[in-house]
Amino acid sequence: SAFYCCTNLTTAKFYGDAPTMGMIAFYGASSAFKINYLNGKSGFTNPWMGYPTEPFYTVTYGGNGNTGGKPPVDNNTYLQGVPVAVLGNTGALTKTGHTFSGWNTKADGSGIDYTVGDIFIMGAANVVLYANWQ
Repeated sequence: SAFYCCTNLTTAKFYGDAPTMGMIAFYGASSAFKINYLNGKSGFTNPWMGYPTEPFYTVTYGGNGNTGGKPPVDNNTYLQGVPVAVLGNTGALTKTGHTFSGWNTKADGSGIDYTVGDIFIMGAANVVLYANWQ
């Protein structure tokens, strides 16, 4: 009953697999209350414990063979359909003999190209953006 009758509570966000809990943990929450869970985690059904669920997604950046620096880290989570701003080369990625030229949805460069500040709409899967090297 940790959140029993918390009428202003509209969302609970879970990053791991569905926990075991009683049916009234969120009893009395807002009529708009829903459970958000990290895409790929198990145990969440719709509804889960009688509450509607919606997955959220992540964006990960990969160095794609970099020899120095680190890929940026996006600590945000995104619901499907929301805009996502592409990060820049904030970790100073380098690759010997190459120049960083942005990001691509495929490691071999055959996907969609993005540069810093570009916006894409989050789909129904986690996104990995790979460094593009020229």
